[in-house]
Amino acid sequence: MSSQNLEDVAETDYHRPSGGASAVERMDKEAIREELRRLDGQKAALERKLTDALQYLASTPVGLRGRLLNDEGFPRDDCDLYAVRTARNTADCTRNDLRAVSDRLHCLLNELHRQTQEEAQLQMVQDAATRRQRQAAAEKRAQRMAELQRVSRLKPCLVVAKVDASSPAEEAGLSVGMQILQYGAVTQAELIAEGMQALARETATHEGKPIVVWVRKPGELEDDPSELVVVPQRWHGLGLLGCALDRVDDNA
Repeated sequence: MSSQNLEDVAETDYHRPSGGASAVERMDKEAIREELRRLDGQKAALERKLTDALQYLASTPVGLRGRLLNDEGFPRDDCDLYAVRTARNTADCTRNDLRAVSDRLHCLLNELHRQTQEEAQLQMVQDAATRRQRQAAAEKRAQRMAELQRVSRLKPCLVVAKVDASSPAEEAGLSVGMQILQYGAVTQAELIAEGMQALARETATHEGKPIVVWVRKPGELEDDPSELVVVPQRWHGLGLLGCALDRVDDNA
């Protein structure tokens, strides 16, 4: 290495990376990766700079730590003392810069590892939540299918004979000719045991509350009943429903 090259290297401005752990923690993964790439390039340049300085010093009689004065106390005349001093200073400063860059790299790598672990843990939590949601949805579908199968096996117990306009029954979707398989908790069994009183009680106890009504529409397949929701309530007409329901013959 020439003395001119050493002077150029010594004057190169290699700033130490700024920002401590708190600054690193505010960086996202992409910013950390970008900083790691920049520091890798800076580290490689510093290593080349240090190697050049050490190689030059190794080519001199004094090396890195040898005396620059002769036995009589005068400056040595067998080497370029200015170049040696410059190379030694470059080597010392570059070692310090390399140490700072390495510390910064270590800090960034630790933070990247921490964020990656946190993201992995978060992803695991999200995946578990998704699995639970899917399982719950599957269970709900299974329950729905079981309910449909149960209801489809019921015999019609009532038939809609009349529906008043603007009544709760009409708003629920009930129409003349529909067969009712189950009205709330009332099925054919309850009607056989208690008669229409079971229907009246179910309606009265659900005033202002929804009642699930399973119906079979005219022309609808037996294994494909429909679910309606009616809310018995006071309205401008008679009763809480505004419709007439007739019993179906028990032997039908």
